[in-house]
Amino acid sequence: MTYYIHADKFFLENRTENGGYLEVQDNGKFGFFYPESKKPEGKIVDYKGKWVVPGLVDTHIHGSLREDVMKSDWEGINKISNGLLSAGVTSWLPTTITAGSDTLTRICKMFADHKGQETGAKIQGIHFEGPFFTEGFRKLAAIHRDFEVLETGWPRQDWVKANLHTFDEERKRLLEKSGRKHLVLYAPTFSPSLTSLPIMKDALVELTRKRDVLVLVKLHPLTRQEWVDEYRQLAGEHEYILWVDDFSVAKYQLMADVMISDTSSTIYEFLLKDKPVITYRASAGKIYWKNIENTDELCTAFDEVLQDGEGTRLRQWVIDNYDPYLDGKVAHRMLEGARDYIRRHGVPRKRQLNLWRKYTS
Repeated sequence: MTYYIHADKFFLENRTENGGYLEVQDNGKFGFFYPESKKPEGKIVDYKGKWVVPGLVDTHIHGSLREDVMKSDWEGINKISNGLLSAGVTSWLPTTITAGSDTLTRICKMFADHKGQETGAKIQGIHFEGPFFTEGFRKLAAIHRDFEVLETGWPRQDWVKANLHTFDEERKRLLEKSGRKHLVLYAPTFSPSLTSLPIMKDALVELTRKRDVLVLVKLHPLTRQEWVDEYRQLAGEHEYILWVDDFSVAKYQLMADVMISDTSSTIYEFLLKDKPVITYRASAGKIYWKNIENTDELCTAFDEVLQDGEGTRLRQWVIDNYDPYLDGKVAHRMLEGARDYIRRHGVPRKRQLNLWRKYTS
């Protein structure tokens, strides 16, 4: 049944309106907008004091609510979907980390088997990473001929380009104040099954005692509160461990010389800055960094990554194959690519999810 939303403000496609009525059609889609002076006849749902805005679209989410795209079953994925909708996100792309083809195929099949069954934010596809995957999608485009593949780069890299030296002075002050030579970032995953948080504290303390380092601890916003409390206390007890109370890790990646992690997408963000990474028991199809199996290897691993020529070569391979675009023009390429496609083909009347066709056709 068609009804009308009444609210204080509406953010429409090309304008904003103060007050009015927005039609919601039988199929759930928005229809006409009526100004305050032209109240339509029919059911009115009153949201006085509220603003009506388009839903957010999140194109890069590895997990939420202690669920993980790489590990969770469909029930967990749907939990993420519902949580996102409650926060105003209406569409999203579950995002994988680098893994073997069997693992990625299993994940794709799970989404295909449950296509359209999410009860929260709609799943519009799956987000894989970078040029490493481009060729495969180009082959699919040549076969199906109803979409194109354009390699643009990762939009966050535009921010990186613009801020490469923004935090140099802050980094310098931290090191001068502490009297230390190197800045080390500890940025583990929040996922309980993959995180190094329960066993890394003593190793970090030992690293600060045996090496000339200042450690910044930056935890994921979804990290369990008990671990947050433990590491905040750890930083309070040790002079050369600093607690970072910030939402984003991006700034601290630019400041740090070395990063310590486990199984997290932030590994690849750091490698793209051509900086060495140490992980504890990382779960990945291929390892392009220093991975340790025991925390007592941390000091030795730190020494190795500062002088590792092979590590430098592997990082360059990641940069070349995952995202070589640090020119500050990624967002421009994305928008211009969409405009170019529309100029040549018009706006598609129907969208196919080609990634899943293998499993749904």
